[in-house]
Amino acid sequence: MVYSRALDANRFEGVNYPVVNAYFDALTDLFLENPYPSDAIFNVDKTGFALSTTLPSKVLIKRGDTTAFKKISGRQEWITVIECIGALGVALPLLLIFKVKHTNTVWIPASMPEK
Repeated sequence: MVYSRALDANRFEGVNYPVVNAYFDALTDLFLENPYPSDAIFNVDKTGFALSTTLPSKVLIKRGDTTAFKKISGRQEWITVIECIGALGVALPLLLIFKVKHTNTVWIPASMPEK
């Protein structure tokens, strides 16, 4: 048994072998057609934290699996985290995206542009 993690139902149902395979085939074609320099290659990853969702629950999974997801409706609010690192090891600062009525300016660096 493991604790489940919440995952939006649309994301859960949208990931399947044909979709992922087509993505990597297209990516491979781009790299074969274009000589991208290493300093121009970045990986961007997005993750999110659901607010006001149900607590993780224990679930039974297949032997050998280490994670399980619980599908939830897309109506909850999320804090989105975007991270980016280059092929040469250069990491850009994290980006947090969240809904807010009143911003605590202590959270925002003074060097951050207005828009």
